[in-house]
Amino acid sequence: HRPLLVDDLGQPADRPGTYPCLSAQCSGHSTNPTDLAEDRAAVPDTPVLANTGVREDTVDQILAIADGVCVGTSLKRDGITWNAVDPERADRFMSAVHRVREAVPA
Repeated sequence: HRPLLVDDLGQPADRPGTYPCLSAQCSGHSTNPTDLAEDRAAVPDTPVLANTGVREDTVDQILAIADGVCVGTSLKRDGITWNAVDPERADRFMSAVHRVREAVPA
């Protein structure tokens, strides 16, 4: 594995707002938490986003490591990337995110 850096998508590496987006092999596949933690440790002063495979049942574990997430497939109808967003899945996902946020001390 290796982090997919935003600058890999054509932006200069020294551009403000360039953050590591740590990805699994492809959309919908989970980021390995151990890999995520190792990559996070390599850039301790940089915001890190988990870019793939974040689901309602894993968002608490992922947000314990990453500063944020990019999410798509897990919100789609039947969990299929190309389907439309399922509002019920999105609501459940955001409820899980809110529970994680509420548990973080201010």
